[in-house]
Amino acid sequence: MSQVTESETVNRALPRLPDHVSLHFMDGQGLLLDSHRQLLFSATPSATLVWCCLAEFGSRAEVLSELQQRTGLPAGQAAICIDEAVENWRNAGLFDVPAADPSGAHREPVESHNEAPAAAVPTIVPSSEAAYRLLDTTFAVAFGDPPLRETVEPVIRHLQTAPVARPDAVLVVARDDGGFTVSRVGVGQARCDHIDEVAPLVHTIVAHAAVHQASALCAIHAGAISVGDGCVLLAGEAGAGKSTLVSGLSAAGWRALCDDTVLLSDDTLEARPLCGALCVKAGSWPILSDAFPELLQSPVNLRPDGRAVRYLPRIRHPLDSDRFPVRRIVFPRYDASAGRGTVEELAPATALTRLMKCTYFLDRPLGPELMERLIQWITGIGCFEMRYASLADSVRLFQKLG
Repeated sequence: MSQVTESETVNRALPRLPDHVSLHFMDGQGLLLDSHRQLLFSATPSATLVWCCLAEFGSRAEVLSELQQRTGLPAGQAAICIDEAVENWRNAGLFDVPAADPSGAHREPVESHNEAPAAAVPTIVPSSEAAYRLLDTTFAVAFGDPPLRETVEPVIRHLQTAPVARPDAVLVVARDDGGFTVSRVGVGQARCDHIDEVAPLVHTIVAHAAVHQASALCAIHAGAISVGDGCVLLAGEAGAGKSTLVSGLSAAGWRALCDDTVLLSDDTLEARPLCGALCVKAGSWPILSDAFPELLQSPVNLRPDGRAVRYLPRIRHPLDSDRFPVRRIVFPRYDASAGRGTVEELAPATALTRLMKCTYFLDRPLGPELMERLIQWITGIGCFEMRYASLADSVRLFQKLG
């Protein structure tokens, strides 16, 4: 930034702090929450101080004077500190006028499909039809023919429960005009062209319904491993390798709870894992084939995004224990150059900022009060980044976490 005179410094206009951005403190570090975009930004100590001065004083001269008193900086350096902070906030979009419909309201915790209004789908649910339960939702699923049942059953078999008279959701899986439909009776339907696309479609619709009918605050893109009476979250966006790592840890003796989505309960902020089938992409088949020889014999399925996947068999879901206190949060990162790998502890503020990038709030958006609640929650949790070059190293590093 170019040198400025003291006169230019005093006369330069300051922006008005936006009402939709709130400042929070965590272990001495500032966090800026953009509640309209549902984004969280970390702030350096100097930027945090500038924000506090802007909130307290109305003129640039007052802000500059206060900053000099608190830091001992000469006027020119204090001015640069102010201007750099403001420029960074502008570049981050914090001063942008919010749209009437914030983008965060449309983000989905699980991959969804555009569902056209359902045609007159018959509610064909024979009394002998199996029922399935995921979190708080009971599903009845009717199949048009045995091959469709054989295609879908491996993906949902572990969720099977006793048939109920009034399920929360009814799915009908059928053939239609050379393709296939998965209809949620009374809600909508989705269509695919090939039978190898049916199981992923059912898997997604079941997960989507379970998430939105659950009693939960938010959904996190994370796998979960049971440890003692609690769990460890393996958090990251799509492609972070969560499913591979969860599957590998399962083969090494840990209990896999889920590989993609975890809900936080609204009352206690305990984890509620979305215990769907473990979904393994094609790139991980060779990595996991030694631990799971049956993997290469299982059917290849095609997701709507075009990715080829296989599903690992799951044990029956323990319906009486679907809440787990979070003991650790790990951000795994595959790095071919990591050697034997590393585990680095993260400051809670850093971890929370990263976690919010893969968190989606369900019934209400993230606001200042809820932000303070999450700060208190994560302060008591150990947070780490794990860099690994092989599955064996990841298992060894995970064991070191205790």
